[in-house]
Amino acid sequence: MFSGVIKKMISIHDDPIRYMLDFENDLLFLNQFIGKNINLKKIGYCCLSCSENIQIFANGFCKKCFFESPMSGDWVMKPELSKAHLEIEDRDLEYEKQIQIQCKKAKNKMTVKFTTEHTIELPKEKHKIADCFAGLTSD
Repeated sequence: MFSGVIKKMISIHDDPIRYMLDFENDLLFLNQFIGKNINLKKIGYCCLSCSENIQIFANGFCKKCFFESPMSGDWVMKPELSKAHLEIEDRDLEYEKQIQIQCKKAKNKMTVKFTTEHTIELPKEKHKIADCFAGLTSD
């Protein structure tokens, strides 16, 4: 039996596509359950920010955290709304700057120019995909 917070399902592009649920201490591979009945039992709530057993308001956050946590600011879904680079705080300036730096680094690493001349075969392991793009440069 598995127990934990249900978050976004992980999918791995493979043949066939593999589906997983990421629990805190376990990965549950779901392909084995395709075509079968499974039972889910709700045993409570868990806010993604404060981890309290409080009813979820939106996007996995309790009402308090949805309106106060820096993890649920408008700029999380719409990065163009962030003004952290202008030293203007939405909820937590240091947190916002840290996330912006991480996103900028990831974006720089993942910027790839695709043409019909090149084919890139991605590895099946999710953590090795970045290695695939590391040697590519754009014109």
